[in-house]
Amino acid sequence: MQGHKQHVQQNEKGRARPLSGTGIHHWSLFWDASATGNGNYRYNIKLKVVDREFAEAFAGALKRIGLNPRRGFEKDKTRSGRWYVEVSSKSLFTFLKGPKEKLFEVANAYPREFLRGFFDSEGSAIVSRRKARVEACNYDFDVLKLCQELLAGLGIHSKIYKTKRKGQPVVIRGKQYRYNSDLFTLTIYRRESVYRYTRNIGFTIPRKQDKLLEYLGLSQHNDRNSGEDKTERS
Repeated sequence: MQGHKQHVQQNEKGRARPLSGTGIHHWSLFWDASATGNGNYRYNIKLKVVDREFAEAFAGALKRIGLNPRRGFEKDKTRSGRWYVEVSSKSLFTFLKGPKEKLFEVANAYPREFLRGFFDSEGSAIVSRRKARVEACNYDFDVLKLCQELLAGLGIHSKIYKTKRKGQPVVIRGKQYRYNSDLFTLTIYRRESVYRYTRNIGFTIPRKQDKLLEYLGLSQHNDRNSGEDKTERS
């Protein structure tokens, strides 16, 4: 299926064009893999992420459905290195390239797994001394609406906002680009909902989950900077 995360990229005329291919964990993690077939009829799916735990979770999910993924680490001089997971599978490739309604069926059958993977990929834990919230950004409003409905089914309140408009300029690494599409953000901000998200869904990625556990008093970790009213985003 076509990916649901679109990035901005400059073409020869300085306009932005979308890059597709991303999204989820376990069942939903597959959404974050970019799938391409080549002339030799090999159906390759490859995931690149910053967090090793995220890559390991994806590799484990692939193994559980009988696949044999390859893992490694790629260094990049222009940005942080990436952990990668790669596998060849015609059936998985076909699923990823198929209509998103098929993925939505899986999401409804496995809501916690789907949501955990979605927020691992697209989400952030944003914590200050007095407040905490969980956010996820995506260009596909239907995907966020599905997530909102799944969260509501688990007793978790959330809201969706339009945070960037099509054509709006953005500067990345000193160069100006423009958004090709509207960007939407889903936010979980009520304390009780943040608590339910942390306990019932959570993040696979420790640097995100640990922030919420500490804020909610569910972790043994002591905050050495508790006197600072700073906001952190993971």
